Amino acid sequence: MERRDWRKYNEALVMRGELWIKKEILSKIKEEVREVSKKRGRPYKFPTFLIIFFLILKYKFKLGYRQLEGFIRAFRTIWYRNKKMEIEYDMGEEISEDAIVVLDSTGIKITNRGEWMRSRERVSNRRGWVKVHIAYDLKAGKIVGFEVTDERGQDSKEGLKMLKELYEKTKRSNKRIRKVIADAGYDTHEIFNYLSERCIEAVIKLRKNAKLSDNLSRSRIIRYMRDSGGNWSRELGYNKRWLIESFFSSYKRFFGEHVSSRRMDSIKKEIFFKLLIMNSFYSYNNLTN
Repeated sequence: MERRDWRKYNEALVMRGELWIKKEILSKIKEEVREVSKKRGRPYKFPTFLIIFFLILKYKFKLGYRQLEGFIRAFRTIWYRNKKMEIEYDMGEEISEDAIVVLDSTGIKITNRGEWMRSRERVSNRRGWVKVHIAYDLKAGKIVGFEVTDERGQDSKEGLKMLKELYEKTKRSNKRIRKVIADAGYDTHEIFNYLSERCIEAVIKLRKNAKLSDNLSRSRIIRYMRDSGGNWSRELGYNKRWLIESFFSSYKRFFGEHVSSRRMDSIKKEIFFKLLIMNSFYSYNNLTN
């Protein structure tokens, strides 16, 4: 087992507190400030890129809207624009060449109330939770796709949706997905057929009652599970799923296991910004290598 370089690991944690801003963004912000100072009459409307920038600050440094107001003195503008604006939920990450994509999901609570409040009068016993479905590029160590649903969201349905989007993205960049790894929640003939038709290796854990069929890629895994004596996970690379579990663990340690937003559209935006921040942590880690 490779020994961890604690000096690099410590430096990576320290750099999570840093904020890198491109000169182009600072120039744009300076231009907007000049426009605000010239504006007369109707209040100036800040551009979407600036609102997104402030929201990333909010989630990175775990600020409430009023604490963010102390930084930019624009509480009502930020809250209102975040609620109303429409954004493209693109992680902005290029998929690796011959990418290995891991699919998984995790639950996030809608509220951060303490358990003691559940017994209080007039407090609902259950606020619910959402599922965050992600596609993780194993080589890059980054999220390349995500979706948010309520607790009834099906892993297989959302997983197939993300795969289709990623496949179209790889065609535009002349790259390819070599392998997809997922747990038994993604064991459907529809997913296996989709991957097989595009020559993508499927490494998906099957349900206990799985039977041989005319789906060759699925039947191959069944034979591995029967004949490998328990080594199929290592031989096919399924054991690499621990990396996505590690990602979820890091996410929840940093941001907690809840979201502060209540409406589904706001929840999706909040999680989107948090995933962007998590991806930036990987970029910081690269600087220490």
